[in-house]
Amino acid sequence: MVAANSGNAIFAILATAAAVGVIHTLASPAHYLPFAALAKTHGWTLSKTLKNALFCGAGHIVSSMVVCAAGMLLGSGVEALESLEGTRANFVKWLFLGFAAAYTAYGLRSAICSKKIPAHAQECECPVCGCEHAFHAKEDKRADKINFWTLFLVFTVGPCEVLIPLVVYPAAKSDWEGAIGAAAVFSLSTIATMLAAVALVHLGLSRANWAWMQRWGGAATGIALLGCALAMFVQH
Repeated sequence: MVAANSGNAIFAILATAAAVGVIHTLASPAHYLPFAALAKTHGWTLSKTLKNALFCGAGHIVSSMVVCAAGMLLGSGVEALESLEGTRANFVKWLFLGFAAAYTAYGLRSAICSKKIPAHAQECECPVCGCEHAFHAKEDKRADKINFWTLFLVFTVGPCEVLIPLVVYPAAKSDWEGAIGAAAVFSLSTIATMLAAVALVHLGLSRANWAWMQRWGGAATGIALLGCALAMFVQH
């Protein structure tokens, strides 16, 4: 009977961890919309988009697990850990908002200051300021790196508050099997849901070949990022 009750308890913990991983990921568009929007603007393939999302999702999960592990080793309670994660949340909200605002400003400037660029064009004349802009593969790669590493920083620094009680409560009862299992199941369900959502949105946007996207796509992506950033303030 004891073994059966123990098995039921572990199953309940794992089922809860899986459900929370799926729900908390889908509830926050910041987990998937930025990747799909940037992919549409910069022409990322689905595989590249999923790879970027995977690395960022892994950073998001691992950083929070490290905080949980360190807190438990130091004897910190749930309240102390949640306070620390709250501090991280405030920092990352402003960091993401700054990135979104800068990207929006750049997208709007590019749309206003450039003509519609033919696929074969190497440079164009700005209709507003009369300057010339060269477009090179190196610049595209540099922009991709900046976008990826900024998102990676945002996701890695960003906390995953819902993970704390899932891990800490079983650990407080010396149920290490439950704590480790909850962390593993939550991580897998979160990343799997994140990748699935990114893939679906990416495929949906890939079918949207609106003419205005060629010129205003950067601005539209920036506005989408701003929406995700502002949603983080509401959710927290």
